[in-house]
Amino acid sequence: FCAQGEQGGRIWRDEVAQGQFQYHLHDWDQAFAFDADYFGYDPLQWVSVNMFNDSLLKESLQFYAAQINLIYDTDRTLAIFENLVTLLRPEMVNQAVFNSQSSVSANTFVTIGEWDIEVQRIRTFLTNRPSEMILRIGTDHPTKTLVDLTHSVTIPGAGYIRIHDIKSTETSETGKYFKDLPLRLEAIAYPGYKFSHWTGASTLSDDKIVISLS
Repeated sequence: FCAQGEQGGRIWRDEVAQGQFQYHLHDWDQAFAFDADYFGYDPLQWVSVNMFNDSLLKESLQFYAAQINLIYDTDRTLAIFENLVTLLRPEMVNQAVFNSQSSVSANTFVTIGEWDIEVQRIRTFLTNRPSEMILRIGTDHPTKTLVDLTHSVTIPGAGYIRIHDIKSTETSETGKYFKDLPLRLEAIAYPGYKFSHWTGASTLSDDKIVISLS
């Protein structure tokens, strides 16, 4: 078990032969941030964790790469964020008026312009986060090299792919993963379809495979 503080990552493995690695990040906003000045400490300290052994390091690096590519992808996060901004902004105009007439915290916006400034700050954060995280991982693990992997589903709507247990929501997607490290892929067919086989890095018919990128 590895505990990296209140805001860091926790990683453990079941105490059985070939036990599965488990991950937990206490606060996702902070654990996947990179603005040390804002938080007052290094929020990516968990990236530098001294792993118990080489297999845990390999597993963890590919898992973090999958999260960066599939969850924190800039286009994906900005699309979600802009939908929220469009939904909330009309109410925030009213909230700013309310805040300006009430006894509120100094950190609370009192004009819609102040709210817009914070919105833009989040946009910048979402835009920069993937590259900043990749840079940090590369700095802490300089011997590890990233290469591109493109995965796709030949029949759109027939199923989806998981990479290191993270679901890809796109029919075709390219991301950066670590070279020469085991990378777990799983093909999951939707009802009415059956997985046939992989092409490219593997030609196996197993729905779960492990590949190594070169």
